[in-house]
Amino acid sequence: MPLNDTALASGMKDALGFSAKPTSAQNADFAGSIVKHLMTGIVSFLPGTITGTAPPSGGPLTNGAGSGGKIILIPPGLAALLAAALGAATPEISGMANAISNHIVAAGLVSFKTGSITGACANTPTSPGPLVGAGANGAIEGLSGPAMAALMASGMGKGAPSPELSKMCDAICNHIMKNAVVTLPLVSGLCGPGGGPITLGAAAGGTIA
Repeated sequence: MPLNDTALASGMKDALGFSAKPTSAQNADFAGSIVKHLMTGIVSFLPGTITGTAPPSGGPLTNGAGSGGKIILIPPGLAALLAAALGAATPEISGMANAISNHIVAAGLVSFKTGSITGACANTPTSPGPLVGAGANGAIEGLSGPAMAALMASGMGKGAPSPELSKMCDAICNHIMKNAVVTLPLVSGLCGPGGGPITLGAAAGGTIA
């Protein structure tokens, strides 16, 4: 399912050991800001990271897949969103927010399973042709709760992250990797004469939900 701020807030609360208590407004605002920020993300795939097989004489792409897609997060930054939601702008809030955002950009990778990239190939038996396609149901992987927690502790001017902070970051990373859904509106590539593996498969403008 797609990102859900209510589910994320509940997961963060449970990770901190407060599963028996209702979700606080502050926790709900924190989770909502994370989801809102992540949904500004734009996903792209460099040439060669989208793969698939073209038929001998044009037609549907088969075995379309993608790996190693990168995420760019667009302003307003998470720190600004959190400050607005929580009614305060503090160095601690900024440190937490920047750690989350920076870790997603640096470590997050987007993948599409085989078959989730589809499209039409315009090659012929004797000439190459373009691939025009799209991608559905991509996932974010590569995030690490411990790595995010270490960045967060450093950003807040602390030493090693506390167990509670590590558990909260685990909850954030796990929710994103389990629930985020990436869509690619336009996939391109080159289909060779007579078909076979496509080359220069790429995509840009992907969205996160």
